Amino acid sequence: GQSKNHSSQYTHVLKLYALLVDERKNWTLAKVHLSIHQNYLLKHVFIWIFYAVFLSYNKLVKNNPMNKHDITIIGSGPGGYVAAIRCAQLGFNTALIEKYNTLGGTCLNVGCIPSKALLDSSEHYHNALSTFKEHGIDINGAAVNFTQMISRKAKVVETTCGGIDYLMKKNKVTVYQGHGTFVNKNVISIKKQDGAEEQIETSKTIIATGSKPSTLPFLPIDKKRI
Repeated sequence: GQSKNHSSQYTHVLKLYALLVDERKNWTLAKVHLSIHQNYLLKHVFIWIFYAVFLSYNKLVKNNPMNKHDITIIGSGPGGYVAAIRCAQLGFNTALIEKYNTLGGTCLNVGCIPSKALLDSSEHYHNALSTFKEHGIDINGAAVNFTQMISRKAKVVETTCGGIDYLMKKNKVTVYQGHGTFVNKNVISIKKQDGAEEQIETSKTIIATGSKPSTLPFLPIDKKRI
């Protein structure tokens, strides 16, 4: 009914405009009427465009609902993954966010575990040269195969990190790969390596990102000499 009224009003204005133009009377009045109706049409066009955009957005949100979690842990190092497992064991819907490709943080990937793996190998070499003889074991020409030593270290790291993956799946912890930042206290944005972004909703958050050493302006840490 409303659309018919709009149509009849539009026809009425056009007839009035044509009449006034044909008779060349009161040009000002015709322009005023036409301007008013144009503004009226533009107003409703914008309303319908906004409504269409709203419907599209609403449909998109329904098709891609934001994942909700009771607790989200940012950082999957020893503090983060242990907290995630315990939260899941207590019955919370738990999420874990890690910006690197593997779980475990510095400790499991480039810190404690690989260092201890290399120390273990070097201890075996030391024993071969120093302590095996007293056990009646003679080894001649023992040498370090550094390539093999590094290869073993990499396998130890891979196995250990794989164990963390298994524990996350076993305890039904949802893992997100990407850089997590707060949108607000209950929404976290996760930016993935390919540039895509995802947002999740959480009731509580545990920040377990660890730390990095600060650097001096005149002495940057280049990971080669320093």
